Formats: sequence, C-alpha cells, structure tokens
Amino acid sequence: MSLKTYKDIIRVSIIGLGGKATVYEIYGFIENNYPEFIKGKAPKSWQNTVRYNLCRGDFHQVKRDRKMVISGYGGSHKYWYNNDSGEIQTPEERFQKRFEESLKFFCSNKEYCETMLDLYLQL
Repeated sequence: MSLKTYKDIIRVSIIGLGGKATVYEIYGFIENNYPEFIKGKAPKSWQNTVRYNLCRGDFHQVKRDRKMVISGYGGSHKYWYNNDSGEIQTPEERFQKRFEESLKFFCSNKEYCETMLDLYLQL
C-alpha cells in the first residue's frame, strides 16, 4: 500500500518505532525512511504539518517521566500513540467507522433516537 498522507506516514512511523514515539523520533523516522515525501520542503514546514496531524485526534499522547528526557533533546515530554489498531485506512473507511460510531452513540440514547425518528417521519 502506498502512503499518501502525513497521517499514514505518522502512523507507520509510530508502529515502526515500537508503538510509541516522541515527535522528534517521528521526525527522524520520516527523514530516514521517507525522504522523497519531504524532498524540497523546508524542515519547519513539514514538521509543522506532522505536529498539526498529531494533534488532530487520530493520535493520543502520554507525558513521559522527566527523568527519561535527555538534556538538549528539544524538551519533548510526550509519547505519541495511535488511537486505532494501527491499520492504515482510506478516507472512506475512516468516514464509515466514524459514522458507525456516531450511529451507535445516537441509538444508545432511546429518547433521542425516538425523537429523531419522529422528526424524520414528519418530513
């Protein structure tokens, strides 16, 4: 499967780094394994995009013990993890998964579900 988005590459990077990684470890993995993906882009530009995608919700973070942080290593005190099973999904698969989760949530509230059904039937 070809990797087409930063999210895909970040997910593969985290998996390749043992399931958890600091943002600097992710940068290094991308630089070493996907140089063609960042070729011609300023480091600050693609690194900002990586951080932006990490914070969008498909990943979660856990603070590291400060004793583990190496002095001069940029002060990264967080590990990043995948929120899902680690499978790379197409945008359609991600939409379907989110739709199914939303449907489960809405239908778990019987009163809300009945109200929505009544409104729909009135259309």
